[in-house]
Parts: sequence; C-alpha cells; structure tokens
Amino acid sequence: MKPLLLSLLFVTPFLHAKENEWDTQATQLYSNASSYQFYSTFELLNELLKNEWNESIYERTMLYLGYDMLGMKKFKENHSGHSLWEPWFEEKIEFQTEILELLHPLIEKKRSGKTLSEEDLQLLSKQRERIQQKLLQ
Repeated sequence: MKPLLLSLLFVTPFLHAKENEWDTQATQLYSNASSYQFYSTFELLNELLKNEWNESIYERTMLYLGYDMLGMKKFKENHSGHSLWEPWFEEKIEFQTEILELLHPLIEKKRSGKTLSEEDLQLLSKQRERIQQKLLQ
C-alpha cells in the first residue's frame, strides 16, 4: 500500500478526537506513516532532480505531501497542550518544512532546465542522511 494511502487511512478517524479520546497507538501509527510518506516523497524528488524532470509527477507528489502535512498540522492542533504529541508534531513539521525549503532552489533550477552541480548533489545526499537518521530515532 502506498504511504500516502496508509497515512490517509489512519488520519481520518482521529482528526476530530478530543483529549480524552486520544489513541496513542493510532497517533503513533499515523506519525510513523507520515514519516515514511515524507521519506518516499524525498526519494521521488531526489530521482526527479538527478534525472529527467517530470512536472506532472512533481505536482502530484507535492499534492499528496500537502495532504499529509495538513494532517500533521491537524494532529498538532488536536493535541494542543499534550506534553508528548504537540511538540512531537511541531518538530516533525519544522523538520520537513526545513528540508523542503532547502530543496526549493534545486527544484527551481531543475525546472528551468539546468543540471544540478556537485554541490547540489551533495546537499541532496546530506538531506537524505538527515531524514534516514530521523527515521532511525
């Protein structure tokens, strides 16, 4: 099953949960699924950046990532004040946003038909390592 679909399957029932209805296992499952969704998105962007650019694939990929990020923001809001989940989702959102901001100039470069430099490729490699380290935590 694709990571996005997995994420969406688990997010819907819990978006409107009240504090006393929080389900730790389901929240953890969604959190894990969203992490792997992000890693899958990064890997797809990595391939697009290193090889032939495909705008259609890029747009769909970013749409799915947007849904996942909206889900994370909703989870964070619904867990506002929770000592574990609010900071957990805040950190995930900040981390993923930071990675995407670092990739943005590379994406624009590739969209304009330019080839990535060795420095650009090193940046991609470093971000992959950062994401993998986060997944192993």
